[in-house]
Amino acid sequence: MPGGRPQKYFTPEEAKAARNASRKAYRARNLEEDQEKSHLCSRRAHKKAAEAELKAAARARKKARKAQRKKHTADQKAQYLAGLASGKTHEQAIEYVKSRSSAQPLITANTDLSTLRDELWVSLVGIPAQPEWESYFQGRYEYWLQIYKEKGWPGCESNILARMELLQAAQTKIRAIAHKNLQRFSKLERAKLEKAQEFYNQLCLDDDWIARMESAEQEFCCWMDSFTMDRFCRQYGHRELVWQS
Repeated sequence: MPGGRPQKYFTPEEAKAARNASRKAYRARNLEEDQEKSHLCSRRAHKKAAEAELKAAARARKKARKAQRKKHTADQKAQYLAGLASGKTHEQAIEYVKSRSSAQPLITANTDLSTLRDELWVSLVGIPAQPEWESYFQGRYEYWLQIYKEKGWPGCESNILARMELLQAAQTKIRAIAHKNLQRFSKLERAKLEKAQEFYNQLCLDDDWIARMESAEQEFCCWMDSFTMDRFCRQYGHRELVWQS
């Protein structure tokens, strides 16, 4: 065209081919820069997604802690009211709630459950294992006679009830330990799994024996409420008490 720019391409195909060649040359010159931009965008996207996941997890944990605190408060209130309903004073009911709260052991993923079990038995019988049971119950019988002689009935009832509350707390602990032991099963290999199963069976026996210990204390209370110490001793002499069978 006279006075204008000379025509560079005479057909659309030539123009298209030229554009493609230009793009190819540009990509060749800027390939590394484009890749870096792409990687940067990917990193930003991943970082944003990770931050979103962390925030969501934090919100979930906060919500769970709030629900747990709410449930804990409701449980404590229920325990306090139960204490009052059973005849406890305000102060006694508060102490009862505190004792029940301390029954829940803090168990984490790294807690040594065997040590926790040993400590529980030490708190109950003074040794880190189940006692020789005939000697244990004989010792409790002698204790009942002694405390009855010192305080009479119902003067010594508070001592027996305190022992029962301790045993109830111990049963709560042993069940929490057993539950955590079960949760760990899926992460153990064969040899360790067999050992964990044996430990779980032992915890189940612990639970059963602690229940028997509490039953013995309760049996003594029932006899004192309804009969006399002399009659209780006769039952013992005939080996007709529940813990003697």
